[in-house]
Amino acid sequence: GGGMCFTFLSAMGHSIGASLFEAEQVDNCKRLLDSHGDRLHLPTDIVALSPDGKLFSDQGEVRHVGRDVPEGWMGVDIGPESAGTFSDIILEGRTILWNGPMGVFEDPRFEAGTKVVAEAVAESRGFSVIGGGDSAAAVAQFGLAGETARQQQRDEARAQERRDAVDPELRVLGERQRAPRQHAPLEGEVRPGEEHEHGDRPLARREAVALDARR
Repeated sequence: GGGMCFTFLSAMGHSIGASLFEAEQVDNCKRLLDSHGDRLHLPTDIVALSPDGKLFSDQGEVRHVGRDVPEGWMGVDIGPESAGTFSDIILEGRTILWNGPMGVFEDPRFEAGTKVVAEAVAESRGFSVIGGGDSAAAVAQFGLAGETARQQQRDEARAQERRDAVDPELRVLGERQRAPRQHAPLEGEVRPGEEHEHGDRPLARREAVALDARR
């Protein structure tokens, strides 16, 4: 979703009207679609604003279209079908990294897609990270900051449970790996408990045996 989706849709051959996109990234998007197209979920419907429309006002016509945005129109949000699909994917996910809104959520006419996604992230039982100032602002705007904070606490609790559930034998192995290693005695090395006194000079065991043999 968001402005990024129009670069991918352009790479797929769809018309994007006057929507924001990065022309220099179209070839990169084509390569990503060729290699990972089955794992990339793009909007199937778009909310668009007419050429005479202005953001943050009541001016202009708002139209629900498919993946092809009419000439001169601007894509400003994902449609309800896409929002529902993305929500289902998020709710099934075990790890969610959300970086960027689905549209111009600051304009009430185009907040729906971002709100649905934000609610799905807040409801998800997976581990989630909300990145970027716009995403955080959206969460705050929709009154979900408290819910995401509680979710973070749940994530931390689950992580601690996983750490506590480590097999005891593996924990012992880890402690052994962290313990200082003992090395074999070097020639002439004296270890505690193996000294023999001869005058004032400590002798290694083999030296003491040789001394006894000479006696």
